[in-house]
Amino acid sequence: MKLGRPNLNWKQKILLDIFSHLDNEEYSRLKVFKIAFLLSRKLLNRKTNFYNFVPYKYGPYSFEMDKDLRAFKNNGWIKMQDKSISINKDIIRQFSFETEFEEEVCETTVKYKSIDETNLLDFIYKGYPNYSQNSLLVKQPKVERQSAEISIYTIGYQNLSIDMFINVLIEKGIKTVLDVRNKPLSYKYGFNYYWLNKYLPEFGTKYIGIPELGIEEKYRKIFSQEQLWKHYLESLEVKKDYLDRACDIIKEQPTVLMCFEMNPEDCHRLRLAKKINKIIDLPIINYNIQQNQWKKLNY
Repeated sequence: MKLGRPNLNWKQKILLDIFSHLDNEEYSRLKVFKIAFLLSRKLLNRKTNFYNFVPYKYGPYSFEMDKDLRAFKNNGWIKMQDKSISINKDIIRQFSFETEFEEEVCETTVKYKSIDETNLLDFIYKGYPNYSQNSLLVKQPKVERQSAEISIYTIGYQNLSIDMFINVLIEKGIKTVLDVRNKPLSYKYGFNYYWLNKYLPEFGTKYIGIPELGIEEKYRKIFSQEQLWKHYLESLEVKKDYLDRACDIIKEQPTVLMCFEMNPEDCHRLRLAKKINKIIDLPIINYNIQQNQWKKLNY
């Protein structure tokens, strides 16, 4: 039976294109992830939106790619066990997606698909030592994680994938994520409190939620933005215990206030950061995704 073409994003199309260049019906999950990682390195200078990878237990890993693989499995396009992926070649051929990156996909997949997993990991760790820092397969990581200076860091995950978010924390040396959303739930994959609390510690990052420092949804619906900020600042005056707790956490180790909005001007976390600044007199530093850097905010 011929299937209709699914509506896939660029990442998913390129991932299926990788499968189309694999000869065997079954490959290890490790091999598939490492081929995708090496392809991501090759595509760095191309204008495409492919997966980001984090330094995990067995080298480069993408939680977002794992999510898509599970979706492929649910659709019956692949079979997936804990350590292996079986490809339904008939279905892959029916889709036969061709992207403008076909040459890179073909070259990378053909080059690495027959290499032994151990040799492939050694090659990656030598070429990309940052990805060894959380590995269970190396006795001594080639790169030790850095630690940021104590400041009031803030970040909005609006335009970040969960893998990009984790990388930003690791590269800066953030040791605690302080979630200040009133409802720590999200339609965006990876940003529910349960997921963050489960996985962030595996990257040496604590997850702490203080929802009392957020804004209840009902006030967002009835107030203008100006009224909302006024109400929020007034509400902080009676939340001394929660403010003191946030200040203690921030003073203890590099901590970032996390909420959704990319622009801090549009988010209550900036008002909270300024309030904390008055108490503990530390600089406010926000992550700017357009410039891919942390920038001090002058207030």
